[in-house]
Amino acid sequence: MIDAMTALNACRDDSDANSKPLFDVVQAGSDDLTSVLAVDQQSFLKTDWWNEDLWRGFLKSTGSRVLLARSKVDLDPILGVVVFERGGKLMKIAVVPSGRCCGVGAGLLGAALFVLDGEFRRSCCSLHVEPTNSVAIKLYTRRGFKQDCVVCDYYGPGRHAWRMLRERCDDRCEGVTDSL
Repeated sequence: MIDAMTALNACRDDSDANSKPLFDVVQAGSDDLTSVLAVDQQSFLKTDWWNEDLWRGFLKSTGSRVLLARSKVDLDPILGVVVFERGGKLMKIAVVPSGRCCGVGAGLLGAALFVLDGEFRRSCCSLHVEPTNSVAIKLYTRRGFKQDCVVCDYYGPGRHAWRMLRERCDDRCEGVTDSL
């Protein structure tokens, strides 16, 4: 189990660092597939859902990690999920509606960065985000991510993404048409 308090405290700006989180961040296993699918479906448009085979692959892969925000109270057992690759790419952060605006996304991101920085010894990481997702962009910016480029049609025709980087990465964007 990753200490949710450590992950949350790493994400705090001006909030009360002494408050106790209402969830733990734990590593997901194959038996969590149904819960992970449910979180994905509650968090994204149907066109952005990952299928069962894709999630199963991430759950079994040694090159990636899937972490869950597991509630300490019984409102929703799984509040969110983050999946990231050993190489430093954050693939998806999903938080159910009842877990939004209460630190779940920040806790998951903090836990992912904790693993990437510590266990995986990655000094940089990247992610893609829809330019209209201002809440996510604010969270990523607070954690040191900077806008790098626009990737056209990343989410489908006419749905572009911002690639954001944390610290220095040497790889360049693929499919880039515009620099920020």
